[in-house]
Amino acid sequence: MSTLLATNNGQFLSPTSSSGSSNEHYKIIQASQQAQRHWLEVKVWKYNTSLYLFSDLDIAEFENRIEDIRDELLEGHLALSKRDVNILKQRVGNLSVFQLLAVARLLSPLLENEVYSQDAASIISVFLQHPADEVRYAALEAISYALGEVPIAEEILAEAKNLLKNEESTFVREFLESL
Repeated sequence: MSTLLATNNGQFLSPTSSSGSSNEHYKIIQASQQAQRHWLEVKVWKYNTSLYLFSDLDIAEFENRIEDIRDELLEGHLALSKRDVNILKQRVGNLSVFQLLAVARLLSPLLENEVYSQDAASIISVFLQHPADEVRYAALEAISYALGEVPIAEEILAEAKNLLKNEESTFVREFLESL
């Protein structure tokens, strides 16, 4: 079988092959390259989750990576090192609202894990003081999922009630009252 090469603009340099059209081979090569990139991402993730998480600024990719980490946490794996959590805590203040809402999906599994619960509580406190209503609401959601599961959730709820006692946002205030 001949080797198929493609230039950056997608044109084929060697269009002949012994099995199928060059377009099919190009698709196979693209899929192979994507699989290799994914494999490398997984390797990077295993060694440095914070690098894996913050290495791309595209919000869709960021959300996908958050979901990967969340899935690992829900399966009971320690997907984050102490260093990763510390970096996350440092970066929370610099993230966009969309990124914070993605990170909020990690808070409940982090809160329910003894290893991460104090750090998650710290991140939730930052979220509760954020100017965006959606971020404060997301923090309350994380607390609500952990209520009855871990004792620290009750402590964080008491802190939330204190921090948000003069909450102006109706939907945040109503959700807090329902807890």
